[in-house]
Amino acid sequence: MNSTRKGNRTVRQGTAWLSEKGWRVGQVDRPKRFARKGAVDLFGLFDAIAVKGKQTLFVQFTTNRPHTHKDYINWSLDHGPAIQIVWYDRKGFKIFWYMDGNKTVEDLRK
Repeated sequence: MNSTRKGNRTVRQGTAWLSEKGWRVGQVDRPKRFARKGAVDLFGLFDAIAVKGKQTLFVQFTTNRPHTHKDYINWSLDHGPAIQIVWYDRKGFKIFWYMDGNKTVEDLRK
């Protein structure tokens, strides 16, 4: 499986997981077919925004290893909660929650 298909699979599965939890998810980085560069993340960090009632959550999807936590922790201090959803091949999700400068890990892998 190429990296584009793997990334798209991670986004679909992560979006489905958030939807099951009651979040409405909007993808912000729609890749263009003939773009020179890949899709650009919102604020250089996020792939999607999730909304549930009056709560807003900034979401990053990634596969097999998380991005550095420092930027997401700093974001949560200044702007509100963020989440990094990591899909590990054939194992499942590991969820990193960032709220008020703290990181919490939820391991859903088999």
